[in-house]
Formats: sequence, structure tokens, C-alpha cells
Amino acid sequence: MRAARGTGPRASPAVDGPPAQPVRLELAPARPNPFGASTVLRFALPCAGPVRVEVLDPQGRRLRRLFAGPLGAGPHEVTWDGRDGQGDAVATGIYWVRIETGSEAATRKVVRMR
Repeated sequence: MRAARGTGPRASPAVDGPPAQPVRLELAPARPNPFGASTVLRFALPCAGPVRVEVLDPQGRRLRRLFAGPLGAGPHEVTWDGRDGQGDAVATGIYWVRIETGSEAATRKVVRMR
């Protein structure tokens, strides 16, 4: 599944063989962060199931849903192109990326610089 103007989740490539299965939801720091044009969000799931990846403004309101649907266990990544749900570029500032599974959630701060 692809998000508009962004890249949908995809499995991360293995470096030295398959990565160890995480015990719980893992959300790595966004790279790059701060970012200008886009940033990559990497996460790993302990088991298959429904996942929601969203970008929130500083007050916690959803700006954009990057992905919603089932994913398999293991590593994944999503790219955020710095746009809101209407396709408009967001302003320079601090934003939050939130990933929710059926039983866990994780949040990371990202900084947009233009």
C-alpha cells in the first residue's frame, strides 16, 4: 500500500542476514532529523497485525496518516515527504510520528527545516 506523495511501508533490507525478531514494537529515530524534503521512519514489529503510522502536530492533532493496514512481523520503513493530508507542505517546526499496533504504541519527535 502506498501513501499519497510518500512511500508506503516496505521491508528494510537485511545487512548481515535476517535481523533479530524484536520482542516489542521498536521505532528508530527518523533519518535525517531535522529534515528538509523527506525523512525515513524505520520500525520493527514483534508480530504481524494491524499498524497505523501517523504524523501529529505539536498539539497532538493528526496531520496525516502515512499508513493504516496489516503488516508482517519484522522491520519496515515509511517515508514522510513533509506534507499534510491535503498535500500541502507543512511549516518548519516540531512534529510527532506515532506508530500504533493492536497492543503497543511508540512516538518520536521529528523536526522540519525548510
